Amino acid sequence: MDDRGRREQNRFAWVQEHHNPTLMPMAGTELSFALLKLFEVLEAQSLPLGSQALDIGCGKGRDALELARRGLQVTAFDFVKEAVSTLRARARLAGLSINSSVGVMDCAWPYADATFDLIVDNTASMSIGYEAGIAVCRQETVRVLKAGGYLLLYTLAEDDPFLWAFPKGEEPSTRVTPDGKIERLFAAAELRKLYSRLHLIHQERRTKPASDTKAERRGHWMLFQKMSS
Repeated sequence: MDDRGRREQNRFAWVQEHHNPTLMPMAGTELSFALLKLFEVLEAQSLPLGSQALDIGCGKGRDALELARRGLQVTAFDFVKEAVSTLRARARLAGLSINSSVGVMDCAWPYADATFDLIVDNTASMSIGYEAGIAVCRQETVRVLKAGGYLLLYTLAEDDPFLWAFPKGEEPSTRVTPDGKIERLFAAAELRKLYSRLHLIHQERRTKPASDTKAERRGHWMLFQKMSS
């Protein structure tokens, strides 16, 4: 399968996911581990956070909504129209203003250079489905991040037991779930190399114990900062 095929396979799978959720925390509105850890680290290290935040692959908006509740000016996008519609309805109900739109991570983004103080990539870019698309997303992330701004990156680890139960994908370090999602798994050292243009502030490995229905989950949480050139 070529890149276009992988892209379309993954997009179809995520549209189905938003129609019939199987990843229930993502469909909910509870505070995510990724954001909880972000605010813990910022407070512990007395790091200032600016006002402009971007949530990529925002889904139904649990992270975007929390950022808006905390007073940030939030921009968010996802390619699934139904997910963005749900985010907008939730924002209206909560009386929050979020600049939400339908858009993709693997093409040039419609934002000027150095626009955002914070970019949230919460298991988003790892789900693009093909390596070239992930690379475009990474380049755009660095481009639109302000000097001094932060990238919050949370991805599933290279030895995540849940995804390891599924077949390997055609590209390295990928697994394909039964519903067709192509997930790219990363080692911490690989992520540090891929984002070497940014300064790593904090990283930690997260292990979530197995539940009655799912295996243990393992991920890498990282906070990067873009330094002045």
